[in-house]
Amino acid sequence: MHWLDTKQTPIGYSQLTVDFEEYLGELLAENERLIQQNQEQAVHFAHAFHNLRGTLTNMNLKVYLLEHGKPEQYGLYVDSLKASITEMTHMLDDLMMHMRQAAGMAETND
Repeated sequence: MHWLDTKQTPIGYSQLTVDFEEYLGELLAENERLIQQNQEQAVHFAHAFHNLRGTLTNMNLKVYLLEHGKPEQYGLYVDSLKASITEMTHMLDDLMMHMRQAAGMAETND
C-alpha cells in the first residue's frame, strides 16, 4: 500500500506489530533450518574426510610393502593398491557431488 493511496485504510500499529512478529518468527525458523543443515553437512564432510584419510593410510601401507615387502607378494600389493585407488576415486566423486548439491541448495535459497 502506498502512503498516498486514500482508498485503503492505513495499517494500525497493532497490525504492524503482528506482521513484524510473524516475519520475525519466519526468519528465526529459517535460521534454525540453516543451522541444522550446516551441522548435518559438517558431520557428513567430517565422515568423508575420515574415510579418505583411512584409505590414504592404506595406500601408503601398500606403497611401503611394495618397497620393502616380499617380492612374491607384489601382485597382491599392486591389486590392493589399485582397489584402494578405485575406492578413493569413488569417495572423491561422492564428496564432489555432495558439495555441488550443497552449493546448488545455497544458490536456490538466495
